Amino acid sequence: MWTVSFRERLRRKYLDVIAGVCDYSGSVGGWDKAAEYCEKAIYADEHAEEFYRRLMLCHLHSGRRAQAISVYQRCSKILFASFGLRPDEKTEAVYKEIMKAR
Repeated sequence: MWTVSFRERLRRKYLDVIAGVCDYSGSVGGWDKAAEYCEKAIYADEHAEEFYRRLMLCHLHSGRRAQAISVYQRCSKILFASFGLRPDEKTEAVYKEIMKAR
């Protein structure tokens, strides 16, 4: 049983590191690189909604609105299929920001 908690701690640490790299990449205008890291995080945990939000913003800042919308739809589909849930308020707020962008 201790291996499960150890594995979970490592997974969380990995995701925390990726979050830091995404933040840094975005802060210096490296939206494409940040998007790559978000995809890696989503691959590691397809339920990590924070990385869908980050990825949506990366695409929005890169001028790829359609891809940002696609990420929202993917997130919605996964959360509903897995838990019967809709994305949380933060994700919905990012989606509304994307829909307002032209």
